[in-house]
Amino acid sequence: MKISIQKAVVLGAGTMGARIAAHFANAGLPCVLLDIVPPDLKPGGARVGAKSVRAYGIEAARKIAPCGIF
Repeated sequence: MKISIQKAVVLGAGTMGARIAAHFANAGLPCVLLDIVPPDLKPGGARVGAKSVRAYGIEAARKIAPCGIF
């Protein structure tokens, strides 16, 4: 029986989770990366908060050495 994977979800955007999600994305597989809200997130509108959370996750993924995003 052959199963085709259409999308991946990774829980936790730490060092390992961010790297796994980056590998899925680099392979062309749609991936959702989920993590908790950063503790230093400032209160604000949903749009501002969501943008901050995305920026936090991307920055965390870029700090991994060697970088998994290419």
